[in-house]
Amino acid sequence: MSWPVINPLSRYRLARRLLAGANPPEWPKSIIPRHDAYWLSEVNMAEGNPMLALERGEKVATPPAVWFQGRGDLLHDYKDVEASFPGNEPQRFVANYRKAGGEITLEYIDAERHAGHSPDLSKTGDMFERMGAFVCRHIEVSR
Repeated sequence: MSWPVINPLSRYRLARRLLAGANPPEWPKSIIPRHDAYWLSEVNMAEGNPMLALERGEKVATPPAVWFQGRGDLLHDYKDVEASFPGNEPQRFVANYRKAGGEITLEYIDAERHAGHSPDLSKTGDMFERMGAFVCRHIEVSR
């Protein structure tokens, strides 16, 4: 995974809080309508939510996974103020995934990320090599 929206409801609420505050950043202005268009409601954001599915104890597939997360990425690496978990959303998901029996690694990368824009993938260091090594460790080659 590369900086996934693992908790769409939390990110939506974060965007709404930031937009309602003094001097809001630009990114909530585009994220909110995109969430509204895709999810249609907060009920749907909760229902189709990977983080909340794990926390509800739903039976979900937990294949080996790796999450690459850019440092300073405010859209994906933030603290959900409504959650009791002490860390940010990536750490929360990793804890929930492991609790559900999954194997997951969280790898931070030094990729500059501006809200609303994809990072410059040529500046993600050895992320692709690490990603390839992960895949090679976890697949069976059919012959």
